[in-house]
Formats: sequence, structure tokens, C-alpha cells
Amino acid sequence: MKTMITLLLFPFISLTGFGQAYQPLPTSNAMWRENSTGFQCSCCSDYQYTITGDTVINTITYHKLQKTGVNFLEDVIGNCTSNAYSANQYKGCFRNDSTNKLVYYIPEFTSNETVLYDFNLSIGDTVPPSPLNYNGNDINIVTDIDTVFLGGVYRKRFKLDSCFLEQLQLYYIEGIGSTYGLLSPTMCPFEAFYNLQCFTNNSLPVYPNSTTSCSSVTANLESLETNQFSISPNPTSGALFITTNLLSYDISIFNSIGQLIQKKSIHSNSTFLDISNFPAGALLIQFSDNNKVLYKQTIIRQ
Repeated sequence: MKTMITLLLFPFISLTGFGQAYQPLPTSNAMWRENSTGFQCSCCSDYQYTITGDTVINTITYHKLQKTGVNFLEDVIGNCTSNAYSANQYKGCFRNDSTNKLVYYIPEFTSNETVLYDFNLSIGDTVPPSPLNYNGNDINIVTDIDTVFLGGVYRKRFKLDSCFLEQLQLYYIEGIGSTYGLLSPTMCPFEAFYNLQCFTNNSLPVYPNSTTSCSSVTANLESLETNQFSISPNPTSGALFITTNLLSYDISIFNSIGQLIQKKSIHSNSTFLDISNFPAGALLIQFSDNNKVLYKQTIIRQ
């Protein structure tokens, strides 16, 4: 009788999620559909991250992330409008370390690896500061760990003390990432709010559940005016070559703290910019026409 009882208990343990196999982030055919809102509509966006292949850095294979979607503009009093410009950006790469239940990340303009997710933490442990936090050193503590059944498997879910408001509670979920978004900051939202709307793997909905429709932002992108911009090389030591399908537009260049350092009008579909005298680091190039923003892209001045 004791033997029979013991055998019957094993399936029960498996079904309750204890001892389940670790679920790493998928390395292909996955989509994180997200949005952000805020008091400043420059924060308002609707986008997704997808995996667009592999890359090798320092002999290690990583999986590339692409962000595509829409950024909405604001009116004179800060409300979101229907005016928008499309975003299509490489956003770095990641790799799984399934043995140690870690996810490593390299942002788009560096080759330095950092821990993006640690799924081997216990209650009371400190979560590694996210490389995506604005000040880089916000600290979060794991306050609870449970198991959720998503995408046909059990996954560990970590509750973090990021915010005192329950409706803004942050969770890390194995094989999915943050409920604020795959590459979103971890601090309690203030003026800008990030949200993982849904997540799919192999084209099937996983989060928040298997019945939620999870489509890409393609429909919104198709409704935008198509303005194509190409900026190369990036990174650059000083020379920038810009081509577009427009014949007239304005270029504004901002430094890493948002200060305008150059603005000029262009009347050609191709132009050359010399930024060799600009400070090294990240610069934002903004294209506009009659004060309507058409496109933005970050470049690195080496």
C-alpha cells in the first residue's frame, strides 16, 4: 500500500509545477507585443520585439532583437494624436545560459554583456540592476515566487517589489521575461508606463493566456505615410550618408541628454553630414517636415 501511495504522489507533484523543467527565452519565432504611455506623448508607442536571426560576438552566438511599431506624437497640451511615425530598430541581442538560468544581453551600441534576467533567485534575493533602467542602479527584491501554467508548460513567476501599486506590480516569468516588457525598465512607473500586452511563441499565444488574440502592429504601420530613411555608417567616426525618398525635410541632431546641437534644412534625397566635431557617444537624429516628426534614429559617434 505504501508503494502505491508513493507512486500516485509523483504525478501530483508534477502537475502542481514543482520540479518543472526550466524554460529559457525562445530563440526564434517569438513576439513580445508591448505599449507605453505617459504624460508626454513622446512616450506613447505601440510596438513589438521579434527575433531576426543570430550573430556571433566574441565567438559566442547571440539572438538579435528587432523593435518595430509606431510612436505617436502629441498636441500642444500633451495629448496623444493620430499622427505617428514608424519605428524599425535593431535593439541588441541576447543569449540563454540554461545551466545557471540566466539571460545575458548586449545593447545595440556596445559589445559588453550584462545580465538581463536571473531566473535562479530566491525570495529575499536582490535582482541584478537592469541595464535598461534610466539611472542604472534601481534595486528590486524578490518578494514571492509561484508557478503559472502558460503555453502548455509550468513556469516560475517572480514577484518584485518594484511598485507599491498592485495594478502596476512587476513580475518576471520564465521563458517570457518582464510583465513591463522584454526590454523595459524595472522601476515603478512615473510619467511613463510600460506594459507587455501579449507574447507568442511559434505563432501561438502564450501570455497572458492561450486564448488572447496577439497580433502585430502591422495594421498601424500600413496606415502610416511611407517615408524611407537610410543612415550609414552606424557607428561612425564622423561621416554620415543619408538617403530618403523625400526631396525636402529638416534634420535635427540631439546629444545624449536631449540638447539640440544642430538643425539644418535639406533639399535633396541624398546628403552628407560631417559630425566629426560632435561629442563621442549616442546622438539622436530626427527628421521632420513643417514641424511634423517623420523618423528618429540613434547613431553612435565613435
